[in-house]
Order: sequence, then structure tokens, then C-alpha cells
Amino acid sequence: MEKPKRTRADIRKKRDRSRKALTQLGLKEEINKSPTAALSDGIDQSTPLKDGTPFYLWHKDKTCQELDKLEGWERQGKDEQQAQKLAGDYASDIKAALKADRNGEHHVIVDGLFDLAQDTAKQIKAWGKAFVEKVNA
Repeated sequence: MEKPKRTRADIRKKRDRSRKALTQLGLKEEINKSPTAALSDGIDQSTPLKDGTPFYLWHKDKTCQELDKLEGWERQGKDEQQAQKLAGDYASDIKAALKADRNGEHHVIVDGLFDLAQDTAKQIKAWGKAFVEKVNA
């Protein structure tokens, strides 16, 4: 399935939303003005263009943290990242096993892939148990 093409209007709307959010945070002032609060916090860096036009590079992680605070979102912690990785590993193990089975590959390969998926499932259970204990402690 192809991604829908972005129109100039879509890009303009996204840019305007970003400007509005940064202005709400006090990191950006009016268009083409120096974002003084962001400069002092190290969130962006002034890098003028060759012709002297002011240009600012924004630190991606720091800017995202500030925007997340504005929206009330929280970034995934290491526990959530590990859980997501294990779930992805399990899904890819199962897909590989099913694909091998459909392609008529040798049963030893298919069994090995399913064993790998079972091992990943055991890791998920062990991780989940440790996580629940950690939360309840």
C-alpha cells in the first residue's frame, strides 16, 4: 500500500501547528525572529545562511521532549522499549516459521523457527513477571 502524497497545504498546516506549539512553549517568537528562550536552553542553534539570512537548527530530542510536555505525553521508558522489541521479535519469528511452512521447507527448519518463537515467548513471560514484581515493589 502506497503512502498518500503530501500536498503543499498539508505541509503548510503541519509547519503552522509546529510554530504554534513552539510559541506556546515560549521557545519561538514571531516568524523570522530569534528564538531566544530556545537558544539559551540549547534547544536550537543559530546557523546563519551564506547570504546572512538567520537560520536555526533545532535539537530533535530536546524539541520533542518539550512538545511532549505540552501535549502531556510521556516517552517510552526502557521497560516499554524492551517489551516492544520482544513482541516484535516474537511476531517476526512466527511469520518466518509460517512462511517456511507455506513454502514447503524442510520440517526441521520450520520446527526450529517455531522453537525460536517459543523461546521468545518465554522471554516475554519472564520479562512480564519481573516487570510486575518491579511495579508492585
